[in-house]
Amino acid sequence: WRAMCTPHVTHVPSWQGVQQGSHLLVNDRPCRVMELAFSKRGKCGRPRARVLGRDIFTGKTVEAILLQCVPPQMVQVSRCKYTVLDLSTPILSLLTAEGTAKEDVNLPSFPAAQATEADRRRAAQIEAWLQEGTTVEVAVVGAVDEEKVVGAWDA
Repeated sequence: WRAMCTPHVTHVPSWQGVQQGSHLLVNDRPCRVMELAFSKRGKCGRPRARVLGRDIFTGKTVEAILLQCVPPQMVQVSRCKYTVLDLSTPILSLLTAEGTAKEDVNLPSFPAAQATEADRRRAAQIEAWLQEGTTVEVAVVGAVDEEKVVGAWDA
């Protein structure tokens, strides 16, 4: 678990630092690079990079062809563990390791348009544990001013 939970975007001077498994902004979405291919100069006279990535929040595949003369936008992805204090649907009230409250993370099933079946199951499990009075801990992944609960367990 990372101590620093404030993700940000950095610009890398060249594409040579990008590899499979890196995190990039592709079409304004934080993605994990699954495939990366470089082409030589074409009709436009500039080399291009073909990036195939998976959105880290929705799981959808994203593809883009980018100019290599434009520096890639690398994304710092953070993963933090919190204790759930309360739930006022759809917002979770969380306790950080430092003992401060955090109230800006939604249940995994919200917004409903982006939720996967696994997100809906995870949200239902969190709600059930809280109704039973069980202490719940969650893992939250964050990147580019967006956060999502990706794991939950009873403590």
